[in-house]
Amino acid sequence: MTAAVRHASRAAAAGLLALHLGACAGPGRNEAAFNPDAGGRLLNVAFHNIYDKYIDPVPMGHVAESALRRMEALDEDISVSHDGDRFVLTDRGTVIAAVEPPADDNPSGWARLTTQLVAAMEEKSRRVASADSEDVYSQLMRGAVQPLDPLSRYADARTARQQRAAREGYGGIGAQVSVDSRGVTISSVQPDTPAARAALRAGDAILKIDGEDVHKLDENAVVQRLRGRVGSPVRLLLVPIGAAGPTDATLIRSLIVPETVRLDMIGEAALVRIT
Repeated sequence: MTAAVRHASRAAAAGLLALHLGACAGPGRNEAAFNPDAGGRLLNVAFHNIYDKYIDPVPMGHVAESALRRMEALDEDISVSHDGDRFVLTDRGTVIAAVEPPADDNPSGWARLTTQLVAAMEEKSRRVASADSEDVYSQLMRGAVQPLDPLSRYADARTARQQRAAREGYGGIGAQVSVDSRGVTISSVQPDTPAARAALRAGDAILKIDGEDVHKLDENAVVQRLRGRVGSPVRLLLVPIGAAGPTDATLIRSLIVPETVRLDMIGEAALVRIT
């Protein structure tokens, strides 16, 4: 083999390798994107729960199709249709995947089909590939529950955490806050909590939490900084209502169970507050 031929062969091989790697890389995949293994397991559990726990039979093909159609919210160029005996995935009208569906009473098969088509979307769509897995899960699960009864709904990870905290409690100081352009203000203090024992009151302004200026934080970020492990300290710089200047206060977080019913006696009358 001549030197020229060897050089040409090496160049061709390098070109093919670059082409292969470029094809494998996909359109700018996000490291936190949908993972077919983890996502497939989640969908398998979700589809089995829908199939097993509903009294009336649930056509799993309708569930999967509705779930996949919600992915159009991430990329409107992607669409899914049921074409006779196939589920067809298209990008601006061009077919990029076609899969034969399983039986309607096979939730595991429908979970695999859904996972396969989402993976195909990621290979073709930059918007889907760059989306966080939680965004993908939210779209899929909101679509999956649409064919069910009106009371079925999906709670994403953040909403589920908030609902769990409302039921079981969380580590915090027992103060509700409001955030606006003027800053962070305590709006209410729950009795018998660290905030109440530290004599915090509605109207007190919080300037810093553990040394961090709160003026650039949104309400969710402020709440997350006030919450933490039970028994851990949190240091506040605040201006008590009516005070001339700021003061420091260190509180020890305790288990806070939000009040849903509160009873106050006013003379011989009972005042019941339900929130």
